[in-house]
Amino acid sequence: MEFFKFFTGVGELLIKLRKNYSLIVITNGPVLSQAPKLSAVKMGNFVDHIIIGGEEPHEKPHPSIFQKALCLASLNSKEVIHVGDSYEADIKGARSVGIKNVWVNNECSKEQLANGSADFVIKSVLELPAIISKIDKEYNDQ
Repeated sequence: MEFFKFFTGVGELLIKLRKNYSLIVITNGPVLSQAPKLSAVKMGNFVDHIIIGGEEPHEKPHPSIFQKALCLASLNSKEVIHVGDSYEADIKGARSVGIKNVWVNNECSKEQLANGSADFVIKSVLELPAIISKIDKEYNDQ
């Protein structure tokens, strides 16, 4: 795990986002493999809660893990977004409980963007602030 680190700019982005938003990590996999990765990047310093699928009755895309995150944040599904890189686990899972979703897919095609595969598709997590601004504006205009 010595060489496991954030992509350039991600740590700074998390610090910036955490000033205004509650951040929760939901990761699939056993604790034995996920805990060292999370520790290597000191994830606990950047987010409010960490949910490791291997510690839960079900992993993503099961609705229960997303519902746990909503409970931890004390928010409802219309007040949050879920960002993930797995269409099956992240996007379908978030949709199953009515959460807006952002698919980080660095290989996304125009067809994927056009067919409504996710609420938003970005190639880099660093594009997230623009998406959040758009969602905030839509939410506040309601």
